[in-house]
Amino acid sequence: MIRGNDMFETGAERPGFRMRFSNGNMVSVQWSHYNYCDHDSNDIDGETYHFSANAEIAAWDKEGKWYDFGSDEVAGYQTPDQVASFIKFVSNPTCVLTEDVWVMPKGIREKPVTRGQAPVKKNRWVLGGGE
Repeated sequence: MIRGNDMFETGAERPGFRMRFSNGNMVSVQWSHYNYCDHDSNDIDGETYHFSANAEIAAWDKEGKWYDFGSDEVAGYQTPDQVASFIKFVSNPTCVLTEDVWVMPKGIREKPVTRGQAPVKKNRWVLGGGE
């Protein structure tokens, strides 16, 4: 949990991070065996390293209202380009998470996956548009 004026947070047992932006929105990017991603870990010289080709993303506003991907509040198996695009969306000074729709960048062909592999409603997740 991010405290007071802190803008970044991570946990030793939870691979990933959270960031709070000046607009009050917070983004979470996680990649552990608890998340929807292709996770692996190895102990190297007594330290555990966590690896993944993709990550699970989520966001919420300063009132704690989560972004709705259409079928869940998290989206798993996101590529680095998708994660970067989502961070840009959440950090936009005019972004209202309960009203705005994230548009995935052009050229990304991976089908978005959410918990339970449920289809994503088009009104909250637009494919093939964007920058």
